[in-house]
Amino acid sequence: MDWVTLGDRPDERLCQARNTYKVKLVPGHTLPTMEVLRAKAEEMLQQKREDAFYVFDLGDVVEKYEKWLRLIPRVEPFYGVEMMSFDNEVELQKIKEAFPRSRLLLRIVPKSGFKHHREIGNKYGCHLEDVPHLLLKAQQLQLNVIGISFNVGSGVLEPEAYSAAITMAAKAFDMAKELGFSFHLLDIGGGFLGCSGEEEHFERTAEVVNEALQKYFPPERNIRLIAEPGTYFVASAFTLAVNVIGKRLESRDTPDQQNSMVESCHNTFRYFLNDGVFGSFLMFALLRTIKPTAHTNPKKYKCSLWGPTCAGIDLILDQVDLPEMKVGDYLCVRNMGYYTISLYCGFNGMLLPEVFPYCAEDIW
Repeated sequence: MDWVTLGDRPDERLCQARNTYKVKLVPGHTLPTMEVLRAKAEEMLQQKREDAFYVFDLGDVVEKYEKWLRLIPRVEPFYGVEMMSFDNEVELQKIKEAFPRSRLLLRIVPKSGFKHHREIGNKYGCHLEDVPHLLLKAQQLQLNVIGISFNVGSGVLEPEAYSAAITMAAKAFDMAKELGFSFHLLDIGGGFLGCSGEEEHFERTAEVVNEALQKYFPPERNIRLIAEPGTYFVASAFTLAVNVIGKRLESRDTPDQQNSMVESCHNTFRYFLNDGVFGSFLMFALLRTIKPTAHTNPKKYKCSLWGPTCAGIDLILDQVDLPEMKVGDYLCVRNMGYYTISLYCGFNGMLLPEVFPYCAEDIW
């Protein structure tokens, strides 16, 4: 994620715009998110509000979808209700009792050892040697197994992880055929990177996926190919603006000047924000890194960023280079479209940041 500070004056046209629709339409084909953020921040300040908020660029999602169709045309982005995966006997028994008419995918665990933002293969999926046993159990329960699924992990940093998993899926298809099953669907899961600046990585991943699918699941096999690219679609579409609600100077060599705001090359600032690890930043400590964005102000300080709660562990980030800010300033964080709002817990009564969707008129 990238941190940037917002400028002084927004675009007047945006600031004065009023729209009764839930989605704000902006002129033209595209508009920089920063302009929308500045306008909304100015509006909040004029209303004497300091709430954290998101802006959601619907056009970004449209562009991601078009790129997916262009680069991985054979794989369908898919979210269905009546289809589910299983990886053990207990789940099969539950499905038999609760939803026996569901269409099932046997989830296999992909090879480990590849770099991820977060490894999740160790939680779900069966090993290849367990495939025959589970398929026969499903057959015994008269359940409808239609294919194989896998998920290589959250934020795969090595595209080759997909190639290895597709190879394993092909072996699972062969095992199923020997047992009399006629599978017609492969789900390659998620894990596709979608943050700004990761475009080249996604393009490389698309190449690897296409090559593996052409080798093991060519078109003539008539296998339906689907994926669950949630993070890819929404990561860069959401940008969070947080307000600086508190500030403290911590000087390493002159602690008695803590409250004087006297500049020193050793000064560090502690900023308190109105969103934290019990809110939008819960996953920061678990699977994300931040790359501070260059600022027009060349003078930087080592800063720590804290959430608004009373909890001592509500530390968002430590030792990050940022220019000096004042209470009331807004700080924006890019690439906040995944594992943020959905995990908000509201600890200490902190409210969920409001979301302001917008879209360029031409795209809409």
